[in-house]
Amino acid sequence: MFINIIPLMEAQASSEIENIVTTNDELFKAASGALPAPTPQVKEALRYREALRAGFDSLRERPLTVRTAIEVCSRIQGREAVIRDLPGTFIGSPATRRRIYTPPEGKGLLLDHLSAWESFLHADNGLDPLVVMALAHYQFEAIHPFFDGNGRTGRVLNTLFLIESELLRLPILYLSG
Repeated sequence: MFINIIPLMEAQASSEIENIVTTNDELFKAASGALPAPTPQVKEALRYREALRAGFDSLRERPLTVRTAIEVCSRIQGREAVIRDLPGTFIGSPATRRRIYTPPEGKGLLLDHLSAWESFLHADNGLDPLVVMALAHYQFEAIHPFFDGNGRTGRVLNTLFLIESELLRLPILYLSG
């Protein structure tokens, strides 16, 4: 039961960071089938949990890769995720329209950056795995490869990296927030 509860709580907390707000009660009821008509927010949080599980299962077949990131983001979005190919991504305050950061643009450039990100994950650089995870997370979020779901995808990838690095056995102990 514990192994199933913590990923649901992680899904709720991580989704809330993105203003997808639901309660643990709604989430647990929906996950058990006791909520006949889950809200869109509940469905989205449940997709986060599914993405975490799918990513965990993928580690049995291959190491953490760009392909893993695409699959995780696809699960989170509930549709095929694609690398951004249009300019104009806005990262800033919606209220003031003040731009905080402009991620790189152009699908080719994004793929080059993602390739470097993947290489960094698996390089023998002598860094502590937690430092690698933090730097890789920063890199991934700075690349901002998807139209939507980058933050949630990045948080799932953190957990998967901890598992791949053998610092975490199951995706059950990482809580956002």
